[in-house]
Amino acid sequence: MTFNQPTTKAEMYEILVEIYKYYRLRKVDYEGVAFQTISLERLQHTPLNDAEIAQRARAIAYTDYQKEIADKTFEVNVKIQELTAKKTLLSQNLASELSDLDFQLEQSLKDVQEQATLRGMANSVVVSDRIQELTDKINAKKNKLTAKYNGLITQTQSQIEGYTSVLDNISEYYNTYYQSAITKRTGEVKDSQKAIEMEVFKYNNSLDEKEQRHKNAIEQVKANLDIKYAQIFATSFTKEQLVEMGYYKDVIACVTSYYNTLEPTFAYQDITGEGNLATYLEDYYANIVYMYRNRAGA
Repeated sequence: MTFNQPTTKAEMYEILVEIYKYYRLRKVDYEGVAFQTISLERLQHTPLNDAEIAQRARAIAYTDYQKEIADKTFEVNVKIQELTAKKTLLSQNLASELSDLDFQLEQSLKDVQEQATLRGMANSVVVSDRIQELTDKINAKKNKLTAKYNGLITQTQSQIEGYTSVLDNISEYYNTYYQSAITKRTGEVKDSQKAIEMEVFKYNNSLDEKEQRHKNAIEQVKANLDIKYAQIFATSFTKEQLVEMGYYKDVIACVTSYYNTLEPTFAYQDITGEGNLATYLEDYYANIVYMYRNRAGA
């Protein structure tokens, strides 16, 4: 600390008071520790407008529409293949069973001829009637069988034509489905947009809370540091701290600057009567008195 050399005892005490205040009562500037608050990046979401929602819904619905057509086309083609195979099998079965009946008739007629020959009746009317009877019976079975299979084949062909008609009109058939799919998907896209908006809101809101918690934590740390600072500077300085700060050096310089202007004997006599100096000099007071005693030759 810089101060003027005292020329009177009053000036000496005034300067000692200033020194005391400067070192012991002065406040150290404290601006606190600078903390940087966090700023988290928010999610940005631009919701679709009505036209964009409709466009997306149509695109999804069209995909559904194409899939339904493909699935249905595959299903119908499988049915047509099954019915075509069934129709072919019916025709084959009819031919096979007709062939069996022809074979039965042939065997029956052969047996009649052989029996008639053995009996000597090969050209008799009885044999002719029996042959006609057997032939009529087999033909009746063949006609009945043919009618049965033709009915099944016709029925199968009708089913094939029905499924073929479905294939020919499948796009038109699913047009109603496409329109309902657009309505359904429009609602789903809108719900999806609302869900995204809600998730973005929740996420950004959580960032607000995190930033606030971080800010509160900083304020708590700063408050704790302020308290510690106040506690530190509310505590009296130790002698070692005062020595290091230069307090005793300045106090001794002030006192000796005044008493050095006096005659040594008077200086010794006066300083021994100034017990108040011990307040400032503390342990050094006795050393200063001893110094002026030596100077006075006492």
